[in-house]
Amino acid sequence: MTPKIVCIIQARRRSTRLPDKILKPLSGRSALAHVLSRCKAIPSVDEVICAGVDDPYEQPIFDIAVAHSVTAFRGSESDVLARYYFAAQKAGADWVMRVTSDCPLFDPTVAEELIQLTLKSGHSFGSNADWPHGLDCELFTFSLLEEAHKSATNAFEREHVTLWMKRDKSLQKIHHRPPGEQKLGEAYRWVFDYPEDYRFLSAVFDRLGGDADTARWQEIVAILDREPDLQALNAGRIEDWQQENTRIHAS
Repeated sequence: MTPKIVCIIQARRRSTRLPDKILKPLSGRSALAHVLSRCKAIPSVDEVICAGVDDPYEQPIFDIAVAHSVTAFRGSESDVLARYYFAAQKAGADWVMRVTSDCPLFDPTVAEELIQLTLKSGHSFGSNADWPHGLDCELFTFSLLEEAHKSATNAFEREHVTLWMKRDKSLQKIHHRPPGEQKLGEAYRWVFDYPEDYRFLSAVFDRLGGDADTARWQEIVAILDREPDLQALNAGRIEDWQQENTRIHAS
C-alpha cells in the first residue's frame, strides 16, 4: 500500500525576532500563504497541515490555512514536538515532512527530490543539507516521530522537532545535497526572521512578479547573480543563523 505522506508546517504569530512576520505581505499575499501554496505543489504529498498554537490570538493563521484548503491543527506553543506528533497521528500519516512557515521561497521540487531519495534509501530520516536557509525541509517516518515524542525530555528537544532524531547516532540518515555538492547555504539566505530578510524577500518577490508562486531555486539564484546588491540586503544574517544552529545542537 502506498504510504501517506503529510507535510506539516509549524506556524505562530509570536516570533521572538519579528512578531507577525508570516502575516506580512509579499506580492499581495501573506508570507504564510506563499508557504502553503508551495507545499501543496509537492507531488508526493497527500495532505498539507498548518500546525499552529491553540490560542485565539493565533486565529489569523488558521483563517489563512482554511482559505487555502489546508488542514488547520491547534496544539502546544512550547512543545512543538507534541504538536507535530498529534497532528500527524490525527492525519494517519506514515511519513511526515517538516517545513517552517518562515520560508516563502520554499521549493517543492527540492522537497520532492528529498522524498524520493529518502524512500529509495530505506532510511527513516532525510534532510536537505547545504541548501539556502529558507528551503529547509526534513522527512521522517511517523514511527520515528512517535519514538522522539515518547523519548525526548530536554526542553530544546521538545521545541526543536527533529533535534532528538539528529542526536541519535544509531539512526541512519540521508541528506539531499545541491547539484555538484555546492554549499548554497553558505552563500544564500532566503528565510524570513529579521527586518533585513523582509527587505530582501520583498525585493525578490517584486522581481518575480507573476511567477512568485512558481519560481524555483534556480530562478532565484539567477536574479541574485544579475543583481548581487540584493543578496547583500540580508547577507549579514547568514553567520547569525549558523551560530544559532550551533547553539541549538549543543544544548
